[in-house]
Amino acid sequence: MIVALAALVAALMALAPQATWAQETRPADEACLSCHPAMEVEVRRASVHADALPCLTCHHIGFSNDPASVAEARLAECRDCHAPMKPAHAGLGDEGPVCTQCHSLHPGPEACPEPGAAGAASSDVCDPMGAPLHAGGGQFVLFETCQGCHDDVLLSHAGVAAGAPACTQCHVLHSDAPLAETRAGVVDACRACHTEVHLGHAEIAEEPGCTGCHEVHPTGDPHGDVMASRNATCGSCHEGTVSSHAESAASPTTCFQCHSIGTDPPIEEAAPTVARRCGSCHVTALADVESGGHGASLADTPDQDLPTCLTCHSIHGEESVALTSPRITATQRCVDCHSQEGLTERYGIALGVGGSYLDDFHGATGAMQATNPGSARTVDVMVCADCHGAHAVTWEVSEQHVESVCLSCHTDASPRIAGAWLGHAQVGPRNRFIIWALRLFYFVMIPFVLTGLAVSILFDLRAQQRQGARLAKTRVVRTLVALVTGKPRPNAEAEVMVPRFTVLERLEHLGGAATFLLLVATGLPQAWPGSALGSATIRLFGGIGSMRFVHRVTGVIFVVLMVLHLAKALATAIRKRRLPIMALEKKDFLDAYQTLRHYTVGEPKPRSGKFDFREKFEYWGLLLGGSVMTVTGLVLLFPELASQVIPGILLAASRVAHGLEATFAVLVVILWHSYGVIFRPEVFPMDTSMITGKISLDRLKEEHGLEYERLFPEEPPALD
Repeated sequence: MIVALAALVAALMALAPQATWAQETRPADEACLSCHPAMEVEVRRASVHADALPCLTCHHIGFSNDPASVAEARLAECRDCHAPMKPAHAGLGDEGPVCTQCHSLHPGPEACPEPGAAGAASSDVCDPMGAPLHAGGGQFVLFETCQGCHDDVLLSHAGVAAGAPACTQCHVLHSDAPLAETRAGVVDACRACHTEVHLGHAEIAEEPGCTGCHEVHPTGDPHGDVMASRNATCGSCHEGTVSSHAESAASPTTCFQCHSIGTDPPIEEAAPTVARRCGSCHVTALADVESGGHGASLADTPDQDLPTCLTCHSIHGEESVALTSPRITATQRCVDCHSQEGLTERYGIALGVGGSYLDDFHGATGAMQATNPGSARTVDVMVCADCHGAHAVTWEVSEQHVESVCLSCHTDASPRIAGAWLGHAQVGPRNRFIIWALRLFYFVMIPFVLTGLAVSILFDLRAQQRQGARLAKTRVVRTLVALVTGKPRPNAEAEVMVPRFTVLERLEHLGGAATFLLLVATGLPQAWPGSALGSATIRLFGGIGSMRFVHRVTGVIFVVLMVLHLAKALATAIRKRRLPIMALEKKDFLDAYQTLRHYTVGEPKPRSGKFDFREKFEYWGLLLGGSVMTVTGLVLLFPELASQVIPGILLAASRVAHGLEATFAVLVVILWHSYGVIFRPEVFPMDTSMITGKISLDRLKEEHGLEYERLFPEEPPALD
């Protein structure tokens, strides 16, 4: 009880001086008003501080008339009550504005007019406290007050009608926080008027905010090159993004012509909107798309299975896209969609459409360009859009249209060249029978021959296993045995060597082997361009164009070498008046049969001359295969000329035969020829006779008995 009474007494004592002060100053207010007739009683009583502060709170009797000291005195008086208020200009010291520069203690004779109204530019007739501080007129006068110091600062909203924001809507006067920390408040201030606008970067923590693109205090003409400055703003974050339109015109496309930071949905959902923006410049193209087979992609409720402008045209192209022809890039999209089983079933399109294009020469070339861009020799080929249209896409294509497309590139060709295009229908007995039969022939013949060769190799290895002593006599085995047992190594120089091949024959073989290997190195990657090895090889040659150039030149050299070889063989046969030494005879077929019996029932091996039946069969296989490659290669090298002589379907057949025959030749060389000259026990690790031109007397007697007897009918030679 005693504590409560003490507190009550203390409170009454604290209030007593105030009551006395108010009672003492009220007459003083009347005295002030008696000398200041402009400060009418009603106006004085309308002041915001009328009921709280008398005149003498700020106006002390005998105060100095120095403006600086008066301003400081008023600021001190304001802080007595408004202590938490921190002026944003506090760091400027005495040079900064004080409270009364924005807050008028005495209302003016009339309320502030709206901005732009008569007299609105003059603070003489408008006091900011004549209306609430945040009303239009009060903001206008505050703007003028700020410009008293910031006279070089422009406001982008200055020309906007009533309700335009003033300085204090973004700049907090009673805060010492930097502007960068009040960005969220600035965005909120913008949204107070721009309620329908949302930021495209709203999900990003460090979003640019409204002021990232909109210059609140423009340094020059606020209606100048706004788009260019906004592009620069975007580029400050998206520095690696390049617009495909940047160098296309005097007025390049800006970011905001496709990307809206306002009311658009995300770019993934705004494809129709973006497409119509593309159409603002590409009017005809947009009309064609809307009228074509893909027009439903631009409807108000778009079919998202169908492509739009952005599907084929890269706005922000990667390096690989930039290096690849846009036609090839767009065609990739066609093949990708028309090879998806779900999509083709949904729209009733044949599944093999994409694959049938890739099987064609043009499609295979396009795929190689897409996989290996940047070729020094760019190859431009027929793409889907050439027949079906790029924008006004149509499925039905007439034969006449296909002919016109072919002749647009192959200007010297016959219209029958269009027959080389097999179409999208699957090849079969009733559709393109020649192609079907040719493929069937090779698909049966290649496994059959390779199986026969593999069986022959197994038979030979089994027969040599029976003759262990013969296997042990090979140089490599004797060398290995000597290393293990410590015996002296076999002296190869002790073997009697006799001539087998002339210098010209060895040069012929070297030229044929070199051209064959180069043809394989430049041909196989064209069959499998997507493989790691194929892609690396194409890049090694500088792209598909350069690789094909090397392949064709090498092919011509191969043909020349083959023709010279045949001419030499024919001339030798005429001069010696006998069949060429590699001519097949009845004995060769009998030797093959006898060799089979040797492997199966143990009959003696047949004796052969300089070349046995295996070498002759391989030689004629190479000769016949080379002839097929020569004829088909010339057709593919000169398609326009060939179309004047043969039907177009034979051009397509030439390509099929060329590829399958090359595959067959490579497989035979890998399996059969490499076994004969490398892995056969008698010659391992390599038969050097085609390099040195000589063969050991023992091998000659063992493998070519008739040739041995012809060369040495009486006595074998001594050491070479």
